[in-house]
Amino acid sequence: MRFTRQCGTKFNCAYANAASARNEAPDVGVSTLEFHELSHETKFGEALTNQYPVTPTLSLPREAGTGSAGRRMSDAVGAPFDCSIPQGGCQWTLLHLAKDLESSEGGAG
Repeated sequence: MRFTRQCGTKFNCAYANAASARNEAPDVGVSTLEFHELSHETKFGEALTNQYPVTPTLSLPREAGTGSAGRRMSDAVGAPFDCSIPQGGCQWTLLHLAKDLESSEGGAG
């Protein structure tokens, strides 16, 4: 079942649809995205951005840190958070970042 309610942004819809594809409520996907992105705006997230500046290539340490912070914030308010959502979830992003990093360093990719 695809998420048909107005999502707000294409990213919200992508996360909602990815959650639905896993038989999870669409709100799990939206909540995951929102808390992950909100964590970029915290003092912790800003410190990560200062240490790992935003570039055209996503930063594995910055994204891992904000994923972890997003999980803690969502847990604090009882909101769903699922980093394992494929095609855009934080674990998927981190896996692809790690593969890109390995490739760029001459690893097996």
